[in-house]
Amino acid sequence: SFLLVNRPAKCSADLETIIKGIADFSREFAGEIWLEILLVENINDTPEDIAALQNAIGRIRPTRVQLNTVARPPFESFAKPLTRKRMEEVKREIEKGYDGPVDILAGCKDNETSDSGKGREGSLESIPPIKVEDEIIEMLLRRPCTVTDIAATMNLDLERTSEILKSMERGGSLTVKIHGGKKYYRTPVGQKTGNE
Repeated sequence: SFLLVNRPAKCSADLETIIKGIADFSREFAGEIWLEILLVENINDTPEDIAALQNAIGRIRPTRVQLNTVARPPFESFAKPLTRKRMEEVKREIEKGYDGPVDILAGCKDNETSDSGKGREGSLESIPPIKVEDEIIEMLLRRPCTVTDIAATMNLDLERTSEILKSMERGGSLTVKIHGGKKYYRTPVGQKTGNE
């Protein structure tokens, strides 16, 4: 399941080597280590997978564990999010052998979905429009985002951000995909920014 979910680059490092490396680093590093785990329905949420995760967590000894599931449009159609109930079950299993905090990060497939939230207050007056669009494209090259994600990350007004995204969509510099009841913006394949 590690290979299917993570798709690591071809190299000599196998899962055991990776876990050992993180565990060794954890013992030497004086700061906090937060371990995020992406869970995919029927891929890495079996009892055997959870037991293997418990073992890895015990070896790594992170400061905090964060459980995540598929929240944005996935590359593969088989990648499905866990339900809130299943995420809570996994959380309880992880907590049995781990004393630190365990968080559930992502919205699950049965959560309410809405992009109606307020963005942070911000002003676009001092930022050239091309620069704002380039920054949005840079963000979307990494992963699809909702209008709320973009507004919050860039500290922009939600309504104005929505106008910019609509303009960019009309101009062909981004596309829209509905996933889990939310509208996600993403760049066409191979999109480059105006700065390149």
